[in-house]
Amino acid sequence: MAQKISRTYAMIGILFLNTVLMFAACNVAAWVYGLFDEDDADAEVDQPTPNAALEVYWLGALGGDFDDLQEIYDYRSSSEIIWMLLETANLTKVCDDVTGFREPEYHGQYVNVHEVGFRYGAEQVPWPPDPDNLNIYLFGGSTAFGYGEADEFTISSHLQRQLREELGTDRVALYNFGRTFYISLQERWLFEQLVADGFAPDVAIFLDGLNDFFYWNGEPADYSNCAPPVDKSQRWQNTLTCQADEVCLPVQDLANDLFDASGSTSGSTDATVWGTIDYRLNAETPPADDEPTLRGIIERWDENRALIEATAQDAGVALLFVKQPTPFYAHDLELNYFYDSIEDFGDRERIHWGYQLWDGADEAEGEGENVLNLIHLGEEVDEPIYLDGTHYTIDFMDEIAAVLRDELLRRGVVG
Repeated sequence: MAQKISRTYAMIGILFLNTVLMFAACNVAAWVYGLFDEDDADAEVDQPTPNAALEVYWLGALGGDFDDLQEIYDYRSSSEIIWMLLETANLTKVCDDVTGFREPEYHGQYVNVHEVGFRYGAEQVPWPPDPDNLNIYLFGGSTAFGYGEADEFTISSHLQRQLREELGTDRVALYNFGRTFYISLQERWLFEQLVADGFAPDVAIFLDGLNDFFYWNGEPADYSNCAPPVDKSQRWQNTLTCQADEVCLPVQDLANDLFDASGSTSGSTDATVWGTIDYRLNAETPPADDEPTLRGIIERWDENRALIEATAQDAGVALLFVKQPTPFYAHDLELNYFYDSIEDFGDRERIHWGYQLWDGADEAEGEGENVLNLIHLGEEVDEPIYLDGTHYTIDFMDEIAAVLRDELLRRGVVG
C-alpha cells in the first residue's frame, strides 16, 4: 500500500515538474519569438519623431510644423519636448466612482500623478494632508493640471513656492486636483467627496471657464470606455490577468498580440483630442452664439459655486473661484501659433461668445467676493502665453500664480 502511494506521489511530482518545465519552455519560446518579430523589433528600434509628438498630443493646429513648437518651448531641447508631450499623452483615463473618470496613477520623468488623483508638484507634500500645514487644493481642468509642462512648473507649484517665500515658511502645501476635461460639476463632486472623507483643505481654488462652455449642456465628457484603476491589493491577480501597470509574461504578451491581430481589442480606447471631439455635437447643437444656451451655462456654474460654498462653510474652507484666461477671448491672436481669427476656433467658438457674456458678470450680477476675474490677464503681454492653443506657458502659469498669491493675501485667506 505504501509503495502504491509512493508511486502516486512520484507521478504527481513528475507531472507537476513537466508542467512547470513546459510552461517555462513556452515563455522562452514566446520571448525568442518576440526578439525576431518584425513589428516588435521595429517598435523597439524606432524613436519618437517630432511629428509623433504632434500627432499624439493635441497639436493638430500646428500642421506638423515642429519648428513652431520649438519656438514656443525655446527653453527646452527637441528631445525634451517630444518625450514630455508623449508622456503627457500617455495619460489615458481610469474610471472614478465619484467623478466618472480621471488621470491614472502615473510616474514619469515629467508627469507624476498620485494614486489619490492629484498631480505632484515641486517639493510635493505627502498625502494625507498634515493639519499643521496650510493646505490648499487647486481644482480645474487640464489647464490647472498643467498639460504640456512638467510637474514643477504648474500653477500649483508656482503658487506653493511663492506663498512659502512670502510667508517665510515651508508649511504651505499645495495639492493639484486639476483633471483634464473637468467641468465645475465634477469639481464640485470631487470637493464634496474629499470633505466627506475627512480631507477638507484650508483653502480651495477653482479655475474655471473653458470646459464649462465647451461641454455646453452641463454633462461631463463621455469617458464610458475608461479603464478600471489597478487594485494594488491584488497584485497576483493583476499579473495573472496581465492588467495595466503590471509585468506580463511572454506568453501573455504573445496571446495579447494574437488576440489584437484577430481584430479584437483587449483594452479601452481613449479619445484625447480635446478640441475636435464633442460627444454631443449634432444637428440639434445650438449655434455657438446662442444666448439662452450661454446664459444657461453661466447659471449652472453659479449653481455649482453656491453648492460648493455651502459645503465649504460647514467645513470651514476658504474659497476662491477664478475665471480663467483663455486664447478664445481677450487675447491677441497675432501672438498665437494656432488661431488667426475667430473662424479658426471651430467647436471652441462657443467659449468666445460665452466669455463675452461672462466677462463682467461678477459686477453686473453680484457674483460675490470670492470670485476673481482673470479673463483679461495676459491681454497686454507681447509674447506667446499658450503652449498648444489652450494650455499655459511656464511664465504665464507663474503670472497666474502670482495674482492668486496676492489675492489670497489681500483677502486675508492666508498669512
